[in-house]
Amino acid sequence: MARIDDLFDLLDDWRNLPSYQLERRADIFFAVHLEKILENSRSTLVLKNKIIGIIPEFPVLKRIINKDEISNRSFKVDYAVFFENSSKYLLVELKTDMGSIDEKQYKDLKKVQQEVVLSDIVEGIKIVYKKSKSKYRAKYGYLLKQLCNLKIIDNDYNFKIEPSKQNTKNELFYLMPDYDKKKKIIPESGTITFDDVRQGLSEEEDPLTVNFVEALKHWTESGSYTSGAGKKLT
Repeated sequence: MARIDDLFDLLDDWRNLPSYQLERRADIFFAVHLEKILENSRSTLVLKNKIIGIIPEFPVLKRIINKDEISNRSFKVDYAVFFENSSKYLLVELKTDMGSIDEKQYKDLKKVQQEVVLSDIVEGIKIVYKKSKSKYRAKYGYLLKQLCNLKIIDNDYNFKIEPSKQNTKNELFYLMPDYDKKKKIIPESGTITFDDVRQGLSEEEDPLTVNFVEALKHWTESGSYTSGAGKKLT
């Protein structure tokens, strides 16, 4: 228990340092609760479908959305969520710092969500896999195996899901401390705030989640953090 307290004390303290990126360290705590977080969100896809898998740092080939791009480089989405017997997908971008909202990134993600079907994203992954050096090829191979396990592709990496007949669209959500009131880039309808997360997890009783929920309150605002055990960092 004390070690858990120390963990969140350190995260809350070090997030104030110039080069410390809380997002990279805290993402696992969001990840383990992401399905429940989405169940309490405005997601129509989650309401109508069963989540079968969540893949972090999901790659999207840049030239899928940018015709001027000729390389095989990709950009990463924090989490891609997939559904049973559906070609629809949901993208989640995590921000622990409101100042890190990037308009170009949002436009790229929005373009993917609105214009790109899952089969084309998979084809892009296959291209990166084939063109990757051995160091990365194994990791992209593992990603393809995960997509195979989710029954999105077959053992020969062919896309196997029939196009969805649902009227529901692909979705994009930003998971961040508050609504984008200053930059006004991310709409409220596409935002899951840390307060939303806290409310959704408020009945959880395990020490790790209790400390996480308490930490979220302070990651939304400035000030010291009091751990679930009552220890205060000043």
